Amino acid sequence: MLKNIPLLDQHNNIVGETTIPEAYSKGYWRRGVRVFLFNERGEMLLQQRSSTLESHAGFWTESAGGHVDIDELDIEAACREAQEELGTAVNLTAVEYGLRSTIQDDKSFCTVYTGYLPSDTKIILNTNEVAQVRWISVADLDIAIKNDLYDFVPSFVEVWQLCCDKILAA
Repeated sequence: MLKNIPLLDQHNNIVGETTIPEAYSKGYWRRGVRVFLFNERGEMLLQQRSSTLESHAGFWTESAGGHVDIDELDIEAACREAQEELGTAVNLTAVEYGLRSTIQDDKSFCTVYTGYLPSDTKIILNTNEVAQVRWISVADLDIAIKNDLYDFVPSFVEVWQLCCDKILAA
């Protein structure tokens, strides 16, 4: 069964309901969350998206993320996505609200969260969504982005470049 998500106007106001496939196919604005998790060494957990996903299959992105369901708060969606994708509960702090994507094929507003995840946490991947995860230092991530060393989801790169100071300060 498809879950409904808020249908948004270009100013992040809810104007109705839609489904994720319909939002993508018709180019509707939608609301999402992005979760950046760090360990005790200051490394960020990256995830590689499953090869079976329709959007950016096999690309690398933030620790967890996804769409906000209808009647769901952004923080609830962020915690749900971390649980669904990584099999672990996390405490999160919002660092940016309603960030509007400028990526042509990504009509979304997202709230950006950060949190702490010890490196020895048992992660149980939802392999329908996540192929693998890895810890990466901030310096190595910046080098990888600058030199195109991985296939990154373009909107992940955009959010990281716009919000990295806020993410790292949290």
